[in-house]
Amino acid sequence: MHFPAKVDIWMAVLSSAPMLIGIWWAFKDFSWGALILLILLLFFVWISYRTVYVITEDSLEIRRGPFSEKIPFSEITSVKRSRFFWPSGALSLDHLVIKYKSGTKSVSPQNISLFINELKLRCPEAEFPEL
Repeated sequence: MHFPAKVDIWMAVLSSAPMLIGIWWAFKDFSWGALILLILLLFFVWISYRTVYVITEDSLEIRRGPFSEKIPFSEITSVKRSRFFWPSGALSLDHLVIKYKSGTKSVSPQNISLFINELKLRCPEAEFPEL
């Protein structure tokens, strides 16, 4: 089951403004520094706007641009909701903080209720405080 990442319009605008200025600068006066900046900006866009969360039979896959990682359901210990800014690659403040045996990840799916229900089905041992 695929869950696209949520994008808050105001965060998209805030993050896009520096990118657009960087792209304009890269094309205004060509330089190697501007070209490198353009490549970095495009990489950031790829990661930010191509984030998806996939629930498989045995794990949660987080795909951000070219990066992908799997969290086995058996390792998830707790899931809680947060509106605090948490670096996650998604352009939204509406997050779920997932704690698992080897770390913590923040995810921000568009349909957060369905996502939580799917996790509850697959992670019966995990805690879901206030969810």
